[in-house]
Amino acid sequence: MKQLDDYPKVMQVLSTKINNKLKKNPYINKVKTSKKWPSQIIITIEENKPLFYYVPNSKTVLTDKTEVNDNFVVPTLINYVPNKIYSEFVNEMNNADYTIVKRMSEIKYDPNDVDDERFIITMNDGNYVYLTLNKFYKINHYLEIIKEFNNKKGILYLDSGEYFKVFE
Repeated sequence: MKQLDDYPKVMQVLSTKINNKLKKNPYINKVKTSKKWPSQIIITIEENKPLFYYVPNSKTVLTDKTEVNDNFVVPTLINYVPNKIYSEFVNEMNNADYTIVKRMSEIKYDPNDVDDERFIITMNDGNYVYLTLNKFYKINHYLEIIKEFNNKKGILYLDSGEYFKVFE
């Protein structure tokens, strides 16, 4: 039988084991375990959320850039993106408000003569948004911007000019 003096050591070992086991889960980005006397372990988890499904790899990409085979209700990146741009795209998606990410349906890498870092996003509400990587943060204001147009459907150009073209 263990002595009461051994109890803190046992709790520390248990806490470490739990921490190490949870870190192996790809959907957990960070985990912290702490002891609370006399018999509780507090577990704090930061999720590794699914960001989008990348069609060229047939994988779901998580916030830490890990790719998994599981399917989620997330936006679909439908075409190939060059590695340098792809890496920055994942970073920008990570910085986007997750409530806005969940409103995205489809993403297409859509470079033009002016900008090779341009994307078009189909939103669940039927609108389209053009964005470039250096202006991707503007997607966080999508709901505020779209309210100004009284539920009309169209294309929001946040890549240049920042205007909304209503569908005829």
